[in-house]
Amino acid sequence: MFKRNPNHFGALAGAGQIHLHLGNMRSALEFFRRAVKVNPNLEGPAQMIPLLERHLQDDDKNRT
Repeated sequence: MFKRNPNHFGALAGAGQIHLHLGNMRSALEFFRRAVKVNPNLEGPAQMIPLLERHLQDDDKNRT
């Protein structure tokens, strides 16, 4: 039987993409952060992090 690798950056980045597609922005951000922590050379997730942070900050401001 295979064991899961919690540090598989490809799986983490993929999970981020899935959550992004589903509209779960906070979850996507957390998965992208984890992926980049494991592999700092990931350009796509690294580019998405500041975009999602800004989006979530603007969303939080609009809720108050």
